[in-house]
Amino acid sequence: MSVIPLLTLSYLAIYRKKGLGVELAYWGLTYAALSMGVLGIGLLQSHAGCTFLLGDCYQSTLPAWLWGFKIVFSFFLMGTNIVAVLTVARNCRKLFLSTKSDS
Repeated sequence: MSVIPLLTLSYLAIYRKKGLGVELAYWGLTYAALSMGVLGIGLLQSHAGCTFLLGDCYQSTLPAWLWGFKIVFSFFLMGTNIVAVLTVARNCRKLFLSTKSDS
């Protein structure tokens, strides 16, 4: 949860210094797609009768493929957050280590 505000602040600082861009919009679309995926998993689990929306569920009505999908989805979420942290570091490097001639 802390990656999104850091990403937003780093891009706002970049945009303030170098002008507007579309990079933050792409990150917003990525996190919107991830949140729809989490919502879909939660809806499938609640429809199957699970008591927890995102935790482990051992209902017999749960589709068998959902377990593999949850694993792949969690790796995708982790990878997205790692790339976002690296992007924040790159943006901070651009902000604080750029010379006057880069502006």
